[in-house]
Amino acid sequence: MKRYAIYFAPPRETALWSFGNSWLGRDVETGEELRRPAINSLEDVDIDELTSSPRLYGFHATIKPPFRLANPFDLRDLIKSLEEFAAARKSFVCSLSSPSEIGNFIAFALDYASAEMDNLASEAVEFFDLYRSPLTDEELTKRRSVSLTFRQEENLQNWGYPYVKEDFRFHMTLTNALQTVGLRSRVKEALSDAAQIAGVIGPIKISGLALYEQPGLGMPFKLLCRFPFQN
Repeated sequence: MKRYAIYFAPPRETALWSFGNSWLGRDVETGEELRRPAINSLEDVDIDELTSSPRLYGFHATIKPPFRLANPFDLRDLIKSLEEFAAARKSFVCSLSSPSEIGNFIAFALDYASAEMDNLASEAVEFFDLYRSPLTDEELTKRRSVSLTFRQEENLQNWGYPYVKEDFRFHMTLTNALQTVGLRSRVKEALSDAAQIAGVIGPIKISGLALYEQPGLGMPFKLLCRFPFQN
């Protein structure tokens, strides 16, 4: 069954979009396979294996996590609501950090907290929950396979995902979970160097949202359409 997700995707013309897609080896908007950047310090690392999960989802920052559409809504309803939601909001600027460790993952995060970003994510989670089918028992069990706090369990039950509201943290995932400390350190350092060279660290304009679609279980997500903010 199809799933949809509402994400932040950097504008197509930006260096950040090119960097993220090329690292993951796939342009999530066109479906094109991309040549990965040559990183000498990671010549002995299987980058395909290292990035299998974020490659499946495509380069993004999660705003409203993946969900199945609830009856009686269809894709046209969701697109119309997204257009209205985006048109009522204004762009703002955050500051992107160098790739860093978030748990066992390597991801882009923000240099400092942004109330505007937190509010955007919180409002989107609530606004679009009408369109979300309840989680199945299997999906709930999967989410609970890692230890959740009381608040995260409440989030899971209320919004279908543990890491929303106060537990939301803007991030753009670049790797799978890396269990080895040494490997995480190597990958973080290599990606930080590459990101600095590419000029993608620093101010980032949040100027719209994007709708991603997963055609079926285990299939790659694709960016369907973008929804710009007022300016």
